[in-house]
Amino acid sequence: MNEFTYHLQIIGHPQSGRSTFLAASYYRARELLRSLGKASLSLSCTDQASREFIDRILSHVRVNGDYPKLSGCPDTLRLHFYNLHAPTRLFGEREIAVCYWIWHKLSLPDSSAALPDADGSCLFIDAAQLMDDIAYRAKLDELTGVALSIAQKAHRRPHPFAIVLTKCDLLGQMTPALRRVLNRELIPLTEALARSESLHQVFFSSLAIGVVPNTQRYFLLSSDSAAAPLWLMDTIHPLNQAPLNVDLDQLLNAR
Repeated sequence: MNEFTYHLQIIGHPQSGRSTFLAASYYRARELLRSLGKASLSLSCTDQASREFIDRILSHVRVNGDYPKLSGCPDTLRLHFYNLHAPTRLFGEREIAVCYWIWHKLSLPDSSAALPDADGSCLFIDAAQLMDDIAYRAKLDELTGVALSIAQKAHRRPHPFAIVLTKCDLLGQMTPALRRVLNRELIPLTEALARSESLHQVFFSSLAIGVVPNTQRYFLLSSDSAAAPLWLMDTIHPLNQAPLNVDLDQLLNAR
């Protein structure tokens, strides 16, 4: 494999929206990267299991118009950034891998599979339950404990955390007031990470399902879903450096 291989953790409780979010973010990131031009950076699955898993989620949404409750999810998703190069007219384009990303799924409350040498983590929190279910605070405390344990064991370099609040669409319009309330609910987690001097950022996910006009087919609206994984990747392997040369802020503001 390429020398640039990174291991990321997908951490959360069952039904926290991890699988659907990752499928949507992969799809959206590919769209954004494609907007840079054919010969620029792109993103792809590197193995059949990852590709089939993402296709299965998006296919379910298109046909059924709801979020899937999947079984048989792979323990890892393997993605890679690549560039298209045409070194000679004779051979035409060829794919040049730039770096690999292996996403490891960690389902709480069992944290025994946490990777001591992981390069970063995505922490998933069900925003609707966080707001409506007092008992969910215990799950937030559990997630906070796991994140702190990972931060304390990180020894190769700082361990960044992308905190993803899923299912925000179930709370209605994402207003500045609602963002403030959600951020206040996250204070036990964010202050703990700040005390451990761990780089972290909060992201709000509001996936929605739309109807294709004059059909019985659906599509996933995922305009903001690429920000968290791309931020995490950029933090670990800056995308604005050669040979990637991608301005992340400009990319995420693309329409």
